[in-house]
Amino acid sequence: MDGNFIPQNNDQNRMPQGQVNPGNPGQPSGPMGNAQAGGAYGQGGPTGNAQTGGAYGQGGPTGNAQAGGAYGQGGMNGAGGFNPGPDPRQVQAEIKKTRHSWEVPMYIISILAGVLGVGLALLQFLLDGDMMSGITEAIDSGSLDVPGPLLFVLLTFGMSILAIVSGITMIILTLLYIIIILYQLYADQMCYSVKVSEKNYPEIYKKVQEFSMLLGMKRPPEVYVQQMNGQLNAYTSWVFGKPYIQLNAEIVDVAYLEHKDPESVYFIMAHEFGHAYLHHVQLKYIFWSFFANFLPVIGPFVIMPLLSRAREYSADRVAQALMPAYKGEEAMLLLIGGRHTYKYLDVNDYLQRINSDHNGMEHCARWFMNFLSSHPIMPFRIVALMDPRKKSGRMI
Repeated sequence: MDGNFIPQNNDQNRMPQGQVNPGNPGQPSGPMGNAQAGGAYGQGGPTGNAQTGGAYGQGGPTGNAQAGGAYGQGGMNGAGGFNPGPDPRQVQAEIKKTRHSWEVPMYIISILAGVLGVGLALLQFLLDGDMMSGITEAIDSGSLDVPGPLLFVLLTFGMSILAIVSGITMIILTLLYIIIILYQLYADQMCYSVKVSEKNYPEIYKKVQEFSMLLGMKRPPEVYVQQMNGQLNAYTSWVFGKPYIQLNAEIVDVAYLEHKDPESVYFIMAHEFGHAYLHHVQLKYIFWSFFANFLPVIGPFVIMPLLSRAREYSADRVAQALMPAYKGEEAMLLLIGGRHTYKYLDVNDYLQRINSDHNGMEHCARWFMNFLSSHPIMPFRIVALMDPRKKSGRMI
């Protein structure tokens, strides 16, 4: 989830989802609304409590009217007038502070492991049994009429050249392979997805612009929606010049169907923005660490899963920095409980039972599952999201 602005929630003033108080005559409610006198999601705005007006009702799209606003009473982020909203510098500083402590060290280790893995692969190639046996046979038969010291120099030089050429070839082929995969994924979006725009999923489009502004992205990522046969997921990828995000239609449904819950969709999208912002999907990031898979066993089963789990925790912290008023654990319940029933789940009961209703052997099996996983298992991930200190989540 292969995932940001600061909404000002006021649950005390928010009306129950799906209910609309029409307010004064002639002041329409917002399109998804339960506002008193216009507004998209709350009283007078998507997450605020303005008395009149709102994001899509009276008060303007970003709240530049005295009678309402997008996020607060009478303005964008406060009462009475226009406020530019959250400071992007503060958001980015929060992201830097809460990035998982293992991520950068594991990335460096993955690069070193990749260098070692390439070296071992080349050594295996150079010490190939058929090639070495041929050289040995030629020396023993006397067909190589070359003095011993000179023969040693020639063999060393020749094998060094062969190693360099083989290494360069391996790097080029790997680079081409990664680029082909990246563009194949992007072609899938062009063929089978709907691109989020001002007219298609306009609410999500506005959030894309806001998240991009807060993260200082000069070019907002492209966001696509694709039907995935019931799978609740999202991912971020990259092609030259731009990252992009896919939101599965099954997740987007929760913003428009029975729960009218756009914030869960925005949080999942904010997580994907985190991957793009932290460069997790860019070629310069993934290329060298990719070679860690060449290191037998340790690379693909230890180093890369550890790096991947750290990146997921970091992306979650980006989402929290962009949406601090939203409870991120609810989005996780959506992913594990399903889009129709997640609103009825109790997260505390879930954590208590998942941690206490099992014996030692079962916990060992869970530990092993987490150890090999590319994502933190859900109990660890939810606990990290609920931690008020925002410490780095549990890795092992």
